[in-house]
Amino acid sequence: GWLLSGWRGAHPFFGGVGGGGPPRGGGGGGAPPPPPDPEPDPGQAASFTDVPASAWYAEYAGTAASAGLMNGTGSNRFSPSQTLSVAEVVTLAARLCAGEAGETVPASGPGQPWYRGAYDYCVDSGLFTAAEVPLSAMNSPATRFQMVDILDRAVPDSEKAAIHSDVTVPDLAQSAPYGGVVYRWYRAGITQGDQNGNFNGSSHITRAETAAILCRLAGLAERV
Repeated sequence: GWLLSGWRGAHPFFGGVGGGGPPRGGGGGGAPPPPPDPEPDPGQAASFTDVPASAWYAEYAGTAASAGLMNGTGSNRFSPSQTLSVAEVVTLAARLCAGEAGETVPASGPGQPWYRGAYDYCVDSGLFTAAEVPLSAMNSPATRFQMVDILDRAVPDSEKAAIHSDVTVPDLAQSAPYGGVVYRWYRAGITQGDQNGNFNGSSHITRAETAAILCRLAGLAERV
């Protein structure tokens, strides 16, 4: 099994990060989402046709796109309500890790799936092993637990310093699987969960919520 939500043992590597992100800062089965555009277009940040200027996530989507952390999904769309696949989370982790190291995520080789270069980069960088995050899981929807666990590995602890001392996550004990990393993110102001403070770790996360989290994690937006 996986290390997260089933990835190996008592601490599944992939599991999900809670509820709808609009007010609190922050995702399904079905067919896997289409792969994102292979290269980010910095100029597209202000031109996503499906991101209203008044949307709570508009600034996050634009900032994440301009920074090259997230791409559009084609035809000048951001698809804010689309949930992430494991492959997309792995790709985001690779970009964060490469940015920290001043490196570039290698492209996938001929005939390889679009995410293979990012996947191999994560494995080679020690973010996770192939047993922890198997290639067979890449097209599965990512849970919030999986997302937070993988992205947390891509950013040094020095960039996740606590800004809140008294933190409670109503639907997750700190001693539970994923509890340590989720509480670390709450204390660091990277996420606050849903309107009730719940993390909803087994649910899936949207691209809009992910953009907000990425911007805070990368130091491109204020913590909450």
